[in-house]
Amino acid sequence: MRIDPKDVQRVVKPAVDQVRSAEAAPVSPAAADGAAPVAGSEQVVLSARAEEVARAREALQAVPETRSERVAELRRQVEAGTYHVPAEDVAEKMLK
Repeated sequence: MRIDPKDVQRVVKPAVDQVRSAEAAPVSPAAADGAAPVAGSEQVVLSARAEEVARAREALQAVPETRSERVAELRRQVEAGTYHVPAEDVAEKMLK
């Protein structure tokens, strides 16, 4: 089978033109489904879900670590039967 170079050019040219026009056209944040571009020599577009996950990770890192001394003290009080929570405090939290 012989492939004519003119036929190859006729088939490939529309695809090449499409890629070139896509590269030349800037992508707006609105066109990227609400994602925000990152400045730099190349453009990175994050989806809204990716940005949400990043914010969740940052929030998780901001949470203070467990105060092991306080937890141990509360555990001792519960085991000894001396831990007491005012009923008003429990009721208030239940209503919130």
